[in-house]
Amino acid sequence: MNKFNTQNLCLDLDLLDIVTKPTRQDNILDHILMSKDLANNYNRDRVIYDAPLASSDHLMITCVPDCVSSVACASRWHKVYDFRQSHINRLHQLANLVDWDALLYDGSDINEQWIRFHSCLLDLLKRSIPMKSIPITDKDKEWLSPITKMLIMDRWTAFRCGNWPLYRHLKNKVKEEIIKCKRIWAEKLMNTTNGLWKLVSKHRQNRCNGLSSLINDFGAEDTLLDRLADQLEKHFANNDSCPPPEIDVDKVGDWCPEFSVHEVWRQLRRYSINKAPGSDGIPTRIYVELADNIASPLSAIFNQSCRQKRFPDQWKNGIIVPIPKVTPPQIDKLRYVTLLPVPSKILETLVRNSMRDKFESAYGPEQHGFRRNGSSTTALLKISNAATKFYDDSSNFGAAILSYDLSSAFDCVNHKFTIERLLQLDFPHGFLKWLSSYLDARKGILRVKTSLSRPFKIEKGVPQGSVLGPAIFCTYVSGFSPNSQSVTVVKYADDFTLIVPLESDSEVDVQERINEETDNFSKWCKTKDLRMNLSKSRCILVARHELSLPDLTIEKVDSVRLLGVHLNHKLNWDCHVQHLRKRCSQRLHILRSLRGLVSQSSLLRVYYATVRSLMEYSCPLFVGLNKKQSAILRRIERRALKIIFCGSTIPDHDNVDVRREQLSRKLWQKIESDDRHLLHHLIPEMLPRCKNYRIEAFRTDKYGNSFFPFMTITLNNNLQT
Repeated sequence: MNKFNTQNLCLDLDLLDIVTKPTRQDNILDHILMSKDLANNYNRDRVIYDAPLASSDHLMITCVPDCVSSVACASRWHKVYDFRQSHINRLHQLANLVDWDALLYDGSDINEQWIRFHSCLLDLLKRSIPMKSIPITDKDKEWLSPITKMLIMDRWTAFRCGNWPLYRHLKNKVKEEIIKCKRIWAEKLMNTTNGLWKLVSKHRQNRCNGLSSLINDFGAEDTLLDRLADQLEKHFANNDSCPPPEIDVDKVGDWCPEFSVHEVWRQLRRYSINKAPGSDGIPTRIYVELADNIASPLSAIFNQSCRQKRFPDQWKNGIIVPIPKVTPPQIDKLRYVTLLPVPSKILETLVRNSMRDKFESAYGPEQHGFRRNGSSTTALLKISNAATKFYDDSSNFGAAILSYDLSSAFDCVNHKFTIERLLQLDFPHGFLKWLSSYLDARKGILRVKTSLSRPFKIEKGVPQGSVLGPAIFCTYVSGFSPNSQSVTVVKYADDFTLIVPLESDSEVDVQERINEETDNFSKWCKTKDLRMNLSKSRCILVARHELSLPDLTIEKVDSVRLLGVHLNHKLNWDCHVQHLRKRCSQRLHILRSLRGLVSQSSLLRVYYATVRSLMEYSCPLFVGLNKKQSAILRRIERRALKIIFCGSTIPDHDNVDVRREQLSRKLWQKIESDDRHLLHHLIPEMLPRCKNYRIEAFRTDKYGNSFFPFMTITLNNNLQT
């Protein structure tokens, strides 16, 4: 074997020899061949050549991987519950034997009620649903669920033990589960655009592994976990030692909602079983399966919480999961999502629904996020309408669109300022007492894969992943007012956009006006403990001629991406249409890859989800596209349909222009029919005699091609015909 040529073997099987030094005298007679993927984890310079063993004259070779966690096939143990139908049936049988009403009694402390209820649920879970530890590796198929892998392991155990009846049963069971897992996995991906892209794309290593690359940078999960935990503890620490304002005890009886059993049952049944469990350790599926049994005791706990104006202490503990914002992930660009118990989120939903009108009136007309009849489309329509109208006005030189960015806005909410703001807005004192308990003494535990950090206090911010968090934040930032009353403010959650009219064409005056508004916003952020990110804040100048403006506080650009739409300084949609052409052309690769593998109807669904959804996003905003821009979108549609119906007749369908007009009409009718809609005041009045809308005079095509003037003319022409 000493003369065996390993070079051909390495070439044929794509192997790599990590032995580079002589192993017997001056000759390399020993070889260690491994696949190149595996060999990347072994440093060939660190291979150890030790003294021979016993009477051998060959050196002993020792090779150790550089980092154990970086090995592609490294496994980790994942604990899962076995939700087989027989176990679910056992759960229902045991739950029917429990006297749920006996667990609770009137007048008891809310924390005691929850502890008894939680202990009963844990006991049912332990007695009916077994838990098993499953090894999960990075080479597992994406569609493979832990339950399916557990069945595969049981099948292998039955084969080794010679239990052939059990082996045959598990063999058929595994086949059924694999088909089921693939179907569920494919349906989940088909429901989202990114999922469909993953279905075809081969380059998604960072997306799939999440924090794996960060773990490799820091050497181990524990090292990364400790650093993130220390960083979060400092981030959520509140340096403001002032106590929150006192709530008038005599007025706390002005808010005491009662939630019926049916309301709680409906919320439980609507909850998705795919949601991750919270800090209570109860899987979401348990709450959904036992909705008929636990709706009554949960409604009693919820009502007791509102009566006592206290939020259960255990519901304040959340598991914080870092989610990468960019690819590859960076430690300073992570979004921290909090996993909360299911009852906590249901109670928040019920409380928010009871206070929805009060919250939305507190948001103000500028806020378009997290409210009824508000969306990114309505926010963009208001921005476009204000900018083009300022430009159309002959008394103005143009308009400046200022886009401000806030860093970790939801994590910087000051609890003391929140209660003070809600007191100013005349929220019920009873609700504020309950909300103070909700915000006070919260704790977090950071989780990275299977590792958990130590608990740490959260003294500011609202949990990302909660139901009340967005409502609290939108109310918290509702007090902002611009430096001038002529400035239009548009907010979508934590995205602030100011449209500033420019009355003078002097560079000094324009620069001073923009800097004044920026300084005013920066000072307001400091009073609210918010952090303005100047590096990501942008300014677009929509003017009759170009100005240099060298001393602007924020960066001046020709185009900016606002809420998923690209705006340029001409407001002619060329930038956005070119961006759509590029993205849609890339996604046509999906159709080409799936052609011949799936039916034409499935390909058409993929086209609707991946390509047409991009062209229809906020399409009422650019309803007045010119012929050249419309032709670009129609060309993309024709390319997609040729791929889908290659060699066959293309059926009649609504093209992109017809769909854009249909969606614009639908939005117009929605705005016109609702007096409380945020954009209802922009609908022109209808003339009583001719039943036409009053057409507002305009001087420029920028304003004439915007949504409201363009749709007014279009609808009037249709009425006349």
